[in-house]
Amino acid sequence: MEQNGHFGTHQFSDADEHARSLVNFEQRYFQIEAGKFKSTMTQCDLDGLRLVRERTSHRVSQQGRSPADVYTIGLPVSAPSPATFQGRPLEAATLLQLRGGQEFSLHTPADTELVAIVLPEHEFGELMEYLGGAGSVAWLRAPTMQAGSATAHRACSAIRACFAHAEQNQDLLTVPAVRKALRDQIIEHLLCVLTEGETPGQPDVTRLAYSRIVKTCQEFVLANSEQPLTVTDLCQALRVSRRTLQTSFTEVTGASPAFYLRYMRLSAVRSLLRSTGATLTIRDAAAYWGFIHMGNFARDYFRMFAELPSQTCRRN
Repeated sequence: MEQNGHFGTHQFSDADEHARSLVNFEQRYFQIEAGKFKSTMTQCDLDGLRLVRERTSHRVSQQGRSPADVYTIGLPVSAPSPATFQGRPLEAATLLQLRGGQEFSLHTPADTELVAIVLPEHEFGELMEYLGGAGSVAWLRAPTMQAGSATAHRACSAIRACFAHAEQNQDLLTVPAVRKALRDQIIEHLLCVLTEGETPGQPDVTRLAYSRIVKTCQEFVLANSEQPLTVTDLCQALRVSRRTLQTSFTEVTGASPAFYLRYMRLSAVRSLLRSTGATLTIRDAAAYWGFIHMGNFARDYFRMFAELPSQTCRRN
């Protein structure tokens, strides 16, 4: 982490590199929209409580698992259209939540900003005691909660304001008393949000099914990198019709399954080129993910990332 060890901001031009910068999270990001990707990851460490803000320029598919010993709550997403978390749309007053060690799937549109609080699990347990114990909180069993009340809205705004104060006064974060004061404020606002949290309505069962199909397809593609899979292969593996597959991907990711497959494979090649450097040729990296015609591959790669494969290698 840059600056004084408590606050850092990093900018990225690769979605997967951005994903790896989030401390302790096991996750992968796939850019699923053509164009030059740009993102910013800002993290603030307040002695165990971590504030995270990420901004991404393009549509991204995020898959991963949270650390085993933390609770994560994401404030309402700022985006031009709803994101999808665990198959559920994130509307204006919807918060996402992750318990320790939980797998997650998040699809965000272009120009998305997400602010999250990562809290030690034992501290979250203490907050639950204030609310009457985890067993009495209905929304805790769902991946999202509603914070539609004016009080909850003000508390979310106050948490964002705390983040802004930390960013504007990074030099003061070296002082333990400042970190404690800021941490206490955030915990107080978070408790307000949790107190006002409401159980979300019944999920759209059809949309949940679409989300599971997309997630299973993604896992299947990553597990079979040695063969260039087609839409027909995915239909056969999942035993679903082409129409169902098409609808699932369009609803959840905003892209057709054919485009999504190509985006995933191109992103995987890019990740290989960035991680292996000069030890792997462009031709070998492309072949590993089933690209045979190098001219077509280079053209598609440029359309996707606004740079040639050779430029990716040189930049590393």
